[in-house]
Amino acid sequence: MSEFDDPGVDELQRQLDAAFASTRPRRGFEDELWRRLEARGPWWRRVRFPARALPALGGLVGVLLVGFLVVTLVSSGALRGHGTAGAGSATTAAGRAKEELTFGALPRPPAIQASQLAPGGAGQALGAFPRVSDKAALPAVPPRLPVYRYTASTGPRNGAVLEQASVPPGLETAYYRTRVPADAAGEVRTAGPSAPSQPPEVIVTSARIVYVAVTEGSVGYLEPMYELSGIQKVGETTTPFVVRVPALAADAFR
Repeated sequence: MSEFDDPGVDELQRQLDAAFASTRPRRGFEDELWRRLEARGPWWRRVRFPARALPALGGLVGVLLVGFLVVTLVSSGALRGHGTAGAGSATTAAGRAKEELTFGALPRPPAIQASQLAPGGAGQALGAFPRVSDKAALPAVPPRLPVYRYTASTGPRNGAVLEQASVPPGLETAYYRTRVPADAAGEVRTAGPSAPSQPPEVIVTSARIVYVAVTEGSVGYLEPMYELSGIQKVGETTTPFVVRVPALAADAFR
């Protein structure tokens, strides 16, 4: 039997417990001590939460912090548009369309005339359907081109042709949908009457953008047009030509 199993040790332990029991504080002493300490301290120290309330208090603080962050993000615009992306896009598209059609439907520029063609009877031969040469020099055209508006009495006269770089600055501007030069070349066939007995071959070899003045009453517009150049072949005879056709889509005009 070890020394720890001696009955005398158990008796000694009971005597020690009885001796130290008299030194323990009386019941309610701890609560009374807390009240005295709190009464002497600042007001914020007088609030004491029971230990079992601490987890609930921590959860409340977390909820308040999350709510504060959400309000801050919404106020700063960080969360705007996430729930209404479709509506925002539709509004932007509508605003852009309205801006592009600020001037409304435009008057048509002057029709193609034989005087715009090269001499030598080209106007008679352009009744055939043209084709664009595989080596044609065609410009890269943006989806929309500007149209300029001005007071007719102070701007270019009706029918005047301007280079893009020569358009006066400071004019009112609106943007309209364009069509590609290859599509516009199809209008070359309207330049003259029906083809003669021997069908000509009409080939567009280049195109560039110019601006033509179109006046209507007191208002003038500078509208983009394609200036198409090419050749017509009738038998062994080849004749160059130059014509202008609108560079804007059909829905831009009245």
